[in-house]
Amino acid sequence: STPSQPQPESPDPALIARIQEQVTEVADKYTEGLIQSVQTNFGGSELTVNLSDGWYDLPANRQDTLANDLLNRSRQLDFESVKLIDGDGEVLARSPVVGTRMVVYRRGRVETRDFMSVREGG
Repeated sequence: STPSQPQPESPDPALIARIQEQVTEVADKYTEGLIQSVQTNFGGSELTVNLSDGWYDLPANRQDTLANDLLNRSRQLDFESVKLIDGDGEVLARSPVVGTRMVVYRRGRVETRDFMSVREGG
C-alpha cells in the first residue's frame, strides 16, 4: 500500500472567528460595520482584512490610525503581515517591508465619473 499524503491542516473555524472578533473590536472604534471579513494565511503568516466602503468616509489621519491599529493587533495575533482590501479586492493598505507604519495605497474611491457627485446633493 502507498503511504498516505499528509493532509494540510485546515484552520480551526473557531480560531478564525476569534481573529475576526479581535480585528472587528479594533475597527469598531472608528466606524461600525467596517470589517466585512478576514482571511488568514497561516502558512504565509498573513492576515487579509476586507473593509467596507466606510474606509473611504474616514479622514486620512483616521485611516492611518486605523491601519496602524490593525497592524498592531495582527502582530499581537502572530501575523507577520496584514493587507487591507476593499470589496473589489483592491489593496487599500499593507504592512511595511521596512519601518513600523502601514503603507496606505488608496484613500478615496477611484470612479472618476462619480467623483464630484459622491457627497454633493445626496
